[in-house]
Amino acid sequence: MRNCFITLGAFGDCITTLPLVLRDYQVGNHPTFFIANDYKSLLDGVTYCDRMVWDGHYSQSQQAFDHACSLKQFDNVYLCQCYGTSIERHTESYAKESWRLVGAVDLWNKLPLVFDNRSKIREQELVDKVGPRSKPMVLVATSGKSSPFPYINSLMEILKPLKEKFDFVWLDEMVADRIYDLIGLMERALCLIATDSAPLHLSYAVPSLPVIALVTHSPDLWHGSPLRSNHIGYIRYNDFERRKSEIADILNKLSGPIPYFSESTPKNLSDPTLIHVMSEYNRFDRGAIKRYDVAKETWRRAYEEGRWSTFYVHQDTLKRNANSVGEQKPVPFVRDLLLEAVRIAGPNDIIVFTNDDTCLIPGLTKTLLNIVPDRGALYGSRREIRSFSKPLSMESIMSGYKHVGADVFAFTQQWWEKWNHEFPDFLLSFEAWDLVLKKLILETGGVEVENTCYHEIHESFWHTAANRECAGNLYNRELTRQWLAKHGIGWAEAFK
Repeated sequence: MRNCFITLGAFGDCITTLPLVLRDYQVGNHPTFFIANDYKSLLDGVTYCDRMVWDGHYSQSQQAFDHACSLKQFDNVYLCQCYGTSIERHTESYAKESWRLVGAVDLWNKLPLVFDNRSKIREQELVDKVGPRSKPMVLVATSGKSSPFPYINSLMEILKPLKEKFDFVWLDEMVADRIYDLIGLMERALCLIATDSAPLHLSYAVPSLPVIALVTHSPDLWHGSPLRSNHIGYIRYNDFERRKSEIADILNKLSGPIPYFSESTPKNLSDPTLIHVMSEYNRFDRGAIKRYDVAKETWRRAYEEGRWSTFYVHQDTLKRNANSVGEQKPVPFVRDLLLEAVRIAGPNDIIVFTNDDTCLIPGLTKTLLNIVPDRGALYGSRREIRSFSKPLSMESIMSGYKHVGADVFAFTQQWWEKWNHEFPDFLLSFEAWDLVLKKLILETGGVEVENTCYHEIHESFWHTAANRECAGNLYNRELTRQWLAKHGIGWAEAFK
C-alpha cells in the first residue's frame, strides 16, 4: 500500500510526523513524505520513506493535499499539518491533532522517533566544536521562530550561578549541516533546556535525555507543544517568571548520583517511570508556602530513589475550574489533573498524585514500584504532625496520628483506563473525593499502604464552619452521596 503523509514544514512539525511514517513502513507499506523544499534536508536522515517536494510555501498544506490527491498514485493521502488548514480541534495540542488526523492519536508517546541514516562524521564535527568538557553538559535552545521565547535574558540570569557546576552549550550558536546532526550532542548531554522549537521535538529521538520544556501559551494553549515522556520539566511561557527557579532545582537534582540519568545505564523504556502529578497554583499564604517548600524537599529526596518525572499542572492552564459549578475558588477538577498525567504515561508507567503539601516518607519509591504494577493501584493515608519546618525522621513521623483521608494515590495507566468511568467528576480541595477514590481502589483489587506520607496540621478552608456549606462542598457531597448509594456503602463506613 502506498500512503502519502503531508507535513510541509517547519522542521518541528515534520519531525513530529516521522514516527507515523516509520510505523507505516514497519507494517509493510511504502510511505511517501510530502515536504516543502526549505525542509527537505530533514529526510536525508531517514531511509524508510520516499520524498516528494513542494516548491511553494510550507503554509500551503491544503494545496499540497489537493495536488497529491490529483496524482492518483496513493492509496491514502494524510494531511498531517494543522498550519494552513481550518481543522476542528479535538485534542489539547496541534501536535496531537496532527496524529489524530491520521487516526493515531492513541499512539502518542508510544512510537519512536528514528533517524536511521545519521552521519557520525558530521555529528563528531559538532562535538569537536564544543570541545572537551570537564563538567556535565547542558544544552540550551531558545531560537524558535513560530513561538519566540520572550524571557531569554531572565533564563540566562537563572543559569549564570550554575556555570561553576555545568557547561552550558547554546544550540542557537551551533551551525549544523542537518538539523538531526544535533542528536550526537544530545546523546552526550546531561539535559536539554528547549523552548518551543525544533530541538524540543528532535530530543524525542534520544529517549534517555531529560528535557526541560519551555512551551508557548500564545495565542492559546493549543498552539504549545504537548508534554513528552522524557520531559522532566514543563513550563508555559506565561508561567516562566514565576516558576523559573525550578530549572535550577531540576539541574541540581540531575547532577547527583541518579542511575536513571547515568550515561552508563541508559533508560530502559520497559521500566516504569513514576509520574508525579500535582495541582500547581499561585501561593500567597505564608503557611501554605512553607508547607509546600518542605514537601518539595521530601519529593526531591524521593526522586533520588528512582525514576520520577515531575508534572505539576497549573490551574490556569486547564480549560475549566470550580467556577463552573458556582464555587468562588477557581480550583481544578481532580479528573482534569489525572488525565493530564495519564496522557503522557506509557503502558508501564505509574501515575502518583499528591497534594501540594504532602510530604513523602523515605523508601516510598520502592514501595510504589513493588506494589502498583501487580495490584494496579494503591492509596496511602497521612500521618498528621504539628508544626515542622524541615523533613522529619521516621521516628518523628510515626509519632503523628493516622488521618482518615488519603493523600497519596498511585495507579497504572491500564488501571485508570479500565476504571476511571467509575470515578465521579469531583473538585479538588473540597471534601470527600479522596474517600471515594479510596473505596474504588479497594473494590478493584488495589490496596491501602500505611505510612506513605505525612502532613502538617493546619486549618482547612472547607472544614471551617463558615465554609462547610460552600458550593464546592455541596457539589462534592452530592456526588459522594450518589456514588455511595450506587455501591451500597453508608456514610459511616466510608469514613472508616
